[in-house]
Amino acid sequence: MLSVSSLLIAVFLSLISFYWHFRMRSKEIALSHAKKICETHQLQLLDQSISFSKITFEKRFNKRCLIKVFEFDYTDKTQNRKTACLILHGSHLLNIHMNHVNIFEGRHEKHNISRPDKKKRDNIIEFPRK
Repeated sequence: MLSVSSLLIAVFLSLISFYWHFRMRSKEIALSHAKKICETHQLQLLDQSISFSKITFEKRFNKRCLIKVFEFDYTDKTQNRKTACLILHGSHLLNIHMNHVNIFEGRHEKHNISRPDKKKRDNIIEFPRK
C-alpha cells in the first residue's frame, strides 16, 4: 500500500512532468510560427531559436485565458539584430510585436512598435478572430 508521502511525491513529479511537456510543446509551436513569419516577410530568423518570456492569465474572448509570450531575434537586409515577440493562446497566434514592423492582416507596414510592457497595453496588435 502507498503511503501519503509517496503519493504526494508521485503527484508532484507528475505535475512537473506535465508542465515541462507543456512548455516544450508551446516552444515548438512558437518556433514554427516565427519561421513562417520570417519566411513570409523575407526576414532571417537568427540562431533558429526562440525563448520563453512569460506566462500569464488574461481576459480574452470574455473568459480567462492562459497567454504565453515568446521572443526571437531576426534580421532584415540591414543586418541589424532585432527582437520580436509572439503572443500565443494555446497553439493560436494572437499577436506579433516586431521592432519597426507592423504585421497585421498580411500587410507589411512601417511603424515604430515596441515590445509589450506590463504598464503599456495599448501597443498590442490584435488579429481578427476567424
